[in-house]
Amino acid sequence: MRLIEAQAKAVFREAGLKVPEGEVVSRPEQAREVARRLGPVAVKAQIPLGGRGKAGGIRIARTPEEAEQAASALLGSRVRDVVVERLLVEQAVDIQAEFYLSFSLDRSRGQLVGIFSTAGGVDIEEVAETTPERIAKEWVDPCLGLCPFQARRLLQRGGAPPESRRELERFVRTLYELAVSKDAQLVEINPLALTRSGELVALDGKVEVDDNALFRHPE
Repeated sequence: MRLIEAQAKAVFREAGLKVPEGEVVSRPEQAREVARRLGPVAVKAQIPLGGRGKAGGIRIARTPEEAEQAASALLGSRVRDVVVERLLVEQAVDIQAEFYLSFSLDRSRGQLVGIFSTAGGVDIEEVAETTPERIAKEWVDPCLGLCPFQARRLLQRGGAPPESRRELERFVRTLYELAVSKDAQLVEINPLALTRSGELVALDGKVEVDDNALFRHPE
């Protein structure tokens, strides 16, 4: 089961990871009111598919009027052949750098693998094909769990900026714990943004839960 972005971010927020302030809306006037409260916003189609930005499913609005116009254009439209019924309107972030971070199930090894890259904001498959040296991976023994040195090694190999590694390490540990506790096949943040004020913020999120484990997760 794949959670949509707003649901994934609710999971992240509950785990203590920073996400932009925002609200899910279904009418253009609601988008205007959220933007009036938050300032410049991103208006994002809530569909269970990636690649929304390239498909026109994400728009930046600097004023409440622009937010309402963007919502009017997106609601009822098709993004990657899926009808948009809900939008996430969230505070825009002043981005300095973008990272990729995920844990996914490697079925061939029966282990979760952590992936980190400084090439955030684009499809990780595209990065793997064009610049594979920019991707770091770390497999986790399910009997031992994620060891602290593995989190540090993942970030070091991935070229994470030294001044951000302590907070990035917290994101790595938390994301791993979420993957295990939620029986997730994928937990992904792309992009994980470093703001100009030095904060790390999850700008997007994916969580895919193993259907066979849903009986353990009524939430």
